[in-house]
Amino acid sequence: MPRTPLSWRSTWACALLLAGCPKPPPPVFDWAEMPRVPAPRAGTYAQAAGVPTDPGIAQLVAGHRYDASLAGAAAGIALDLATDRGGLTAPELREAAWRAGWPYPITSAQVWVGSAGQPPPQPVLTWIAEQAGSLGLVRVRAGVEEAWVGLGAAPRADVGVVPRQLPAGGTLTLPALPGLRALVADPSGTLTEGELHTTWTTTTDETGEWLVEVRDERGQVALFPIYVGLVPPELDLLIPTEPPLDDAAAVAMAREVFAEVREAYGLRPLGADPILDAVARSWQSDPAMPVADVARLAGTDPARTWRWECRGSSMESCVDSIVWDVRARQGLLLDEVLWGLTAQVGPNGVHVVAAVGAP
Repeated sequence: MPRTPLSWRSTWACALLLAGCPKPPPPVFDWAEMPRVPAPRAGTYAQAAGVPTDPGIAQLVAGHRYDASLAGAAAGIALDLATDRGGLTAPELREAAWRAGWPYPITSAQVWVGSAGQPPPQPVLTWIAEQAGSLGLVRVRAGVEEAWVGLGAAPRADVGVVPRQLPAGGTLTLPALPGLRALVADPSGTLTEGELHTTWTTTTDETGEWLVEVRDERGQVALFPIYVGLVPPELDLLIPTEPPLDDAAAVAMAREVFAEVREAYGLRPLGADPILDAVARSWQSDPAMPVADVARLAGTDPARTWRWECRGSSMESCVDSIVWDVRARQGLLLDEVLWGLTAQVGPNGVHVVAAVGAP
């Protein structure tokens, strides 16, 4: 019988010894080391699985799906918090995600405060253990404190790598995603739709902000703006403030916030119309009134008449959900448009219903 070479027998012996011994514990990390924070800005939208540059964070999230884009969004929030700016409201979270190149819904957002140079607070470890999808986690030091920010998400599809900026006349490309649909609003608000059963493209022939939504049968999969022929602006328009005290103040505040949004797009405020005010009040109690009936009453074009509705903990958060709705874009961005609205203040925030139409 041929003899086994000594080197082979030694390798087997070492393997058996290692299999029978427990794995060594991970090296102890010195939390006094300065945090390493990922870039809060990116040039593309993309899922970016990887390993954190902060060795302490890398140790904490080992075995989980860490995403650099999601962590970049967390970094943007953490850096603002460290300088006493910003928070975790829906508009701020959305802006941070887009700046970092994350276009998917965020399902979990948490902030914890610990002592600088110390291990993370226990709730951080609990939160990590609960994450089944992608996560981004960062720590930022501010004096004697350490701010920890965690973001979790579970994208249902991957829209690939999409530039945040394109030249005028460029091409927007989305990958084949059978069963999904793309809705794209150009800078004028005109909506284009397409099934993603094959690779889908459209020419970005108009300078300005394009809004892209990808949907499946369960709802929104991804939402993101693309800036054609210009640098992505830092508008910071919809930073939430205190909610209005009563319904009358809510109506006045809604008009003011929408006027600020329109001004940012170079447009005049929406024109007030008493008939559409009455329609909005009717729609609040009976949303089943057909848009065609509203158009006939108000003398607007049925194809350019819309119902807007939003709820939010603040007026800005409420309006934010309309501003970034591809279906609301045409009414929002028309030069000449009339509207009426009603607003209510409740224990959970504000509720706005608007009737919008163009002649």
